[in-house]
Amino acid sequence: MGVAAMSKSRTRLPASERRLTRRDEGFTVIELMVAMAIFSIFLTVVLASIISITKASTKVQVTSQSSSAELAVFQRIDREIRYADSVNFPGVGSPSGDTYIEFRTPATSVSSGMTLCTQWRYDVATRTLQNRFWNDGSAPTANWQTDLTNMPNDGGATYPFQLIPATNATSGSTMQELQLILDTGN
Repeated sequence: MGVAAMSKSRTRLPASERRLTRRDEGFTVIELMVAMAIFSIFLTVVLASIISITKASTKVQVTSQSSSAELAVFQRIDREIRYADSVNFPGVGSPSGDTYIEFRTPATSVSSGMTLCTQWRYDVATRTLQNRFWNDGSAPTANWQTDLTNMPNDGGATYPFQLIPATNATSGSTMQELQLILDTGN
């Protein structure tokens, strides 16, 4: 009698209450799809922002590095050419097509006390600006030092060098002038 009485004493919940408890147990497929769609849109916006920030940061960094390298080259050439006693007109190497400028710095202006010859060249094949130097009277060294890279030739036959002779009618200068035009980076 005890077992039978127990089974009969159980009460069943009404159908409306049973549905409520099932509904509280989880999400429907439609609710999950809506939540995933909202999260996907949010994730897309965040990733697009991160990619945009990264590209902008990289561009600023490349521009900064290119500008710093260009400034260093300008300052070095300015310092070297300022003390030169002779500057040759820009030339074009054969058969390479590399353009170059050469100048001589007297012994009185060099710490070593020896007259120094310097050559700067724009290497067309590698799109680099390079320099080398040697003591006057000896053969030029083959050791080229690269100062700038990624320089497209957008300036003509003697790019990036242009020498304007002294007493030029257009400049009115009594001193010759070396113009250096650089375009580097991306």
